[in-house]
Amino acid sequence: MPFPNRPTPRRRTGQLFRLTTGLIPLALFFALTACAAHTSTSRGNKSTPPAPTQAQPATQATTPSAPESEAKQCPSGLWLQVLGSGGPELTPDRASSSYLVWDHGQAVFLLDSGGGSFLRFAQAKAQWRDLKALLFSHFHADHSVDLTAFIKASWFGQRHQDLPLLGPWGNRLTPDANEFVARNIGKDTGAWAYLSDFYDDKPGASYRIRPHTVPANQSADSPVYQGNGWRVYAHRVTHGPLPALAWRLEKNGHVLVYSGDTTGEGLAPLLRKPVHLFLAHNAIPQNAGATARALHMTPRQIGQLAAIAQPQTLVLSHRMHRSLEQEDQTARLIAQHWSGTLRFANDLDRFCIP
Repeated sequence: MPFPNRPTPRRRTGQLFRLTTGLIPLALFFALTACAAHTSTSRGNKSTPPAPTQAQPATQATTPSAPESEAKQCPSGLWLQVLGSGGPELTPDRASSSYLVWDHGQAVFLLDSGGGSFLRFAQAKAQWRDLKALLFSHFHADHSVDLTAFIKASWFGQRHQDLPLLGPWGNRLTPDANEFVARNIGKDTGAWAYLSDFYDDKPGASYRIRPHTVPANQSADSPVYQGNGWRVYAHRVTHGPLPALAWRLEKNGHVLVYSGDTTGEGLAPLLRKPVHLFLAHNAIPQNAGATARALHMTPRQIGQLAAIAQPQTLVLSHRMHRSLEQEDQTARLIAQHWSGTLRFANDLDRFCIP
């Protein structure tokens, strides 16, 4: 017989039935897999940063990759982008405190680098090689912990110019800026000493982190950084027992002030000249307890400081569980002292520095 195993018509029918019934679960499996993938994708879309609490402001870009559109929305070409709008808590869709300042399409200053900012930096399509300086308000972990991750990633980048890092003086609770870098990546003292090429003066890395400690008596009238048309000022503010700074960045008459974490004490010297965008931390509600008030501003205090600064736009960030869902009350309390454009920040939001 030329085909001894060839089935008879009846046997073929039986095999066809068995093959068909075998394919039904397989088809069902693929259908369920496709459905699960679609559901996962939908949920993934929901995990992106939520829309701002208020309507999209005119100062906020919705098409950051379109230069012509950006030029119309922000003639100055200067933007603040929120990398982390949260605090030290685990909060869905909020990284810890971190911000980028953009200058005509280049990210030029990184303000703080809290947990999650490493990812948001990449999502913002910023380039480490473009940065002119790193500016730290203080060295709480939720403002600084991603620094070493950035430095490690830069090994695979194209930066060839040393990068200044400016931060406050130290005390028994936190190191000064120089010691902070040394404890992270110093050859003898660093937790990640294998990255010491980026700090010690020896061959290896293509650039160095150059820390500079801002003293506690730094005058608000003397810039701590100048370059590329920018003038950057720092001033001591109160944040409990920790050394802390607020920052003022100016270029061509356009001004951003960043409060950092503070009770508000020490901010006024940076606010007396014109301010166009005031980035303030809204970590606590009005009825917060004494411990929280020793660290952060209440909404009423933010309003009083905004009345001094008279900014065109006030952006509230560092949004914690206790201040989230309090937006209406916060806005009312601020409005008792200042009226203007108020925005509640979410991760990756962008605001024009007018």
